[in-house]
Amino acid sequence: MTWISAPLSVVRHRHLIWMMVRRDVQGRYRGSALGALWTLASPLFLIAIYAIFFGVFLQLRPAGRPGVADFGLFIMAGVVPWMAFSEGLTRSTSVVLDNRTLVKKVVFPLEVLPANVVIAALVGQAIGLVVLSLALLLMRGQSPLGLLLVPLLLVPQVLFTLGLAWLLASIGVFLRDLAQAIGLLMTAWMFLTPIFYSPSALPADWRWLLVLNPMAQFVVGYRAALMGEGGLDLLALGAAVVIGLLTFLVGGAWFMRTKHAFADVV
Repeated sequence: MTWISAPLSVVRHRHLIWMMVRRDVQGRYRGSALGALWTLASPLFLIAIYAIFFGVFLQLRPAGRPGVADFGLFIMAGVVPWMAFSEGLTRSTSVVLDNRTLVKKVVFPLEVLPANVVIAALVGQAIGLVVLSLALLLMRGQSPLGLLLVPLLLVPQVLFTLGLAWLLASIGVFLRDLAQAIGLLMTAWMFLTPIFYSPSALPADWRWLLVLNPMAQFVVGYRAALMGEGGLDLLALGAAVVIGLLTFLVGGAWFMRTKHAFADVV
C-alpha cells in the first residue's frame, strides 16, 4: 500500500492542489506590471539569448537550421519543458521547510506540497507550447495538431518530475545544503539534454547517456510532435516512460515513509 499511498493521496486531494496551484500562480505575479505575462516573457528572453549565443556567436546550429529564428524555435521546444522540470525540482528541495507551520498539523497531507510546485511550473510550459505551435503556424504554416500528442509526453514527464520532487523534498528536510547542490546538478543535466543540439550531434560512444535521461527523450518527443522533427526512438521513449513511472512510485513511497520524521527536524 505504501507504493501507491502518495499517488492516491494526490488524487484524493486534487481540489486542494488545484487551489494551491491557483494561489501560487496568482501570488507570484501579483502587483507586477506584466502580471502572468512574465510566465512567457522570461523563457522567451532566455531562448533569444541562447539562440544568439549558440546560433550566431558559436555557430552551433543543427543541420537544416540556417536561420536564427528557426533555431530559436528548435531551442524553444526543448527549453519550455526543461524550465518546467527544473523549476519543479528546484522549488521542491525547500517546499517542506517553507511550509513549517503545515508540518506541525497532523491532518495536513504534506505530499501535496511537492505536487503543488510541480503542477504550478507546468502552467508556463502549457503557455509556451501553445505559443510555439502558433509561431510554427505563422512562420512555417505548420498545423498545431501536434498539440494533441502532447499529453502522451506530458503525463510521463509529470510522473518523473513528481517522483523526483518527492525524493528531493524529503531529503531537503534533513540535508539543508541540497537546495544549493541541486542548482549545480540541474545546470549539468541541462547540457546533457539535447536542448541546444540534436541527439545525433553527440559522439556515438556517449549516446547511451540519452537513453538513461528521460528528459532527453521527452524533449526529442516534443520536437517530433510539434515540429515534425525525425529521429524519435520509440524504444528509448518507452524506457523513459518506465523510468518515469518507477521514479514516481519510489519517490512517493520514500516521502510517505519519511514524512513522519519531518516535525522532529523542522
